[in-house]
Amino acid sequence: SGEPVFYQRLGALDLPALRAEGIALDDMLYHSIYNMEWLWAALRAGEDNAKVINVVDLAGMKLSDTRGEAMDFFKRFMKEGGAHYPERTRTILIVNVPSWFSMVWSVVSAFLPARTLAKVQIKGRAFYSALSALVADEHIPREYGGKGAWEPYDSPEERELWAHVREVNARAE
Repeated sequence: SGEPVFYQRLGALDLPALRAEGIALDDMLYHSIYNMEWLWAALRAGEDNAKVINVVDLAGMKLSDTRGEAMDFFKRFMKEGGAHYPERTRTILIVNVPSWFSMVWSVVSAFLPARTLAKVQIKGRAFYSALSALVADEHIPREYGGKGAWEPYDSPEERELWAHVREVNARAE
């Protein structure tokens, strides 16, 4: 349908390593907002009704990853997203959910508006059919069973974003 797709690998997020590099939750929130602003300004400029498909991969996530800072970040991100990007999400597909996820989801979902909850699909490891119903096979990464000819984090759009970031940083220096 032409919507951009964000593949977010939350199970690969290493908060202690980020903190060791001096990256705080505020930095992560800023990064997420920057990505969204770039998406709407560069990829979908002038498309006021454009939507995004979010694929949230929880592979490798541990129950302990849902406490403290991670939960704080989630709450703040949802608050900012709801305030500044209402109705910009077509679907949120949560994949590779661990066995304990339903317990956490019962808490997390309480923070989400009903209109957001209606967009969420929760899938285990067998999620390809749900994903392929939303995204053309050539835009699904090979690691998810698709035919995407790019490596994760190296799509044409991702390369364009990084070129933009390098340009902005060069001007700032």
